Amino acid sequence: MTDVYAPKKPKVQHKDLKAMKREEARVLVAKDALALLESNAMIPSHGYLGTLNVSLDETSSIKNIKRGESEAMEEDIDWGKDSMRQAREVVEDLPVCAVCALGALFIAAVRRFNNITVGEIGEGAHYRIILVYLSDLWTPMELVQIEDAYENTRPANNGDFYNKHPRDIDRLKAIMKNIIKNNGTFTI
Repeated sequence: MTDVYAPKKPKVQHKDLKAMKREEARVLVAKDALALLESNAMIPSHGYLGTLNVSLDETSSIKNIKRGESEAMEEDIDWGKDSMRQAREVVEDLPVCAVCALGALFIAAVRRFNNITVGEIGEGAHYRIILVYLSDLWTPMELVQIEDAYENTRPANNGDFYNKHPRDIDRLKAIMKNIIKNNGTFTI
């Protein structure tokens, strides 16, 4: 296995989502996601919703891989054996997660609220599962708006947000900062 720098993840204290105001929980998740992005424990990617199978290679734009190394780093999960484990435990064991905007929120929420098993997610962290999980915090339309701002799938809906933040990492951080600034709501 490649000798890869494993970023130190910020510590989080487990919280009870049901005991929190929705806006407070949203801000907390966005702050956690921002901290993970700033620590390089999450890296922006397209087509990944917060994959629990990480595969990075020399073609990636990730700076965590030492220069000149071309071997892939992979963290595999035994989906049978680990199916009853809390996803939070698995995420904590991974050195890095490749995420889109919803994936970043999902990973941060899983770390904070710890109420979904690996088996419930399924291999590859499916879009539907993530939408259902995050629907305790955001409406489906809000989640679509957040993801659209990151992926630029509907440019007419994004104003100039995508163009103001051309680098994926900057755009993902800007989304989290926007959520924090607007008391849990993403606003363009």
